[in-house]
Amino acid sequence: MMRVGTILWSEGNNWQVLRDFAKRADELGYEIGFSQESWGREAYITLADLAWVTKNMRLAPGIANLFSRTPGLMAQLAATLDIQSNGRGVVGLGLSSRQLITNFHGVKFEHPIQRTREYIEIIRLAISGERVDYDGEIFKLRGFRLNMPPPEHKIPIYVAAMGPRNIRVCAELADGVVPFFPNSKDMGYMMGQITAGAQDAGKDPSEVDVAPFIITCITEDPEEG
Repeated sequence: MMRVGTILWSEGNNWQVLRDFAKRADELGYEIGFSQESWGREAYITLADLAWVTKNMRLAPGIANLFSRTPGLMAQLAATLDIQSNGRGVVGLGLSSRQLITNFHGVKFEHPIQRTREYIEIIRLAISGERVDYDGEIFKLRGFRLNMPPPEHKIPIYVAAMGPRNIRVCAELADGVVPFFPNSKDMGYMMGQITAGAQDAGKDPSEVDVAPFIITCITEDPEEG
């Protein structure tokens, strides 16, 4: 059976339209809803609100960038959303773009692959409830522990990826890879990189969810298909 997700989006500032959209997607059986962020609505506040009007759909930022928040804060946000949604929270991470990170957030776009690796490792450690003593190339953390009970289940981590090195790292460390608007001609190559990354980590490639963002148009006119 095809597993389908959706981007939780509405034009303008009519929040009720967004709530109605999320509720209807949940009723129709969509598996996961992603809240886009970029320079618009903040993802986690949006998802916490939509958790009240949905029951089954998993909720994920699509995506929260790896530069404007620390990995410790990202772990807090992820754990809070998971509690708010009764276990439906998903960590959604990505590099975003150099232009957005530099010109909007005023942060240097540096060491993207290593940053991705360290973010995932720190978030996993923090959410587990363990004390975070981490000595990375970018982040060095000491004596940090989330002040909330760890979840009884694993919170999935999905990471948006495009370049081959990043795709491989994400398949190695994350639970899901999110190719952003991929070209159909490139999907075979991407799947090869995902397989290789999973195998590098000793995982079965089928354990890695692949959730591409695909632009679609729904019409009742077959001539427009």
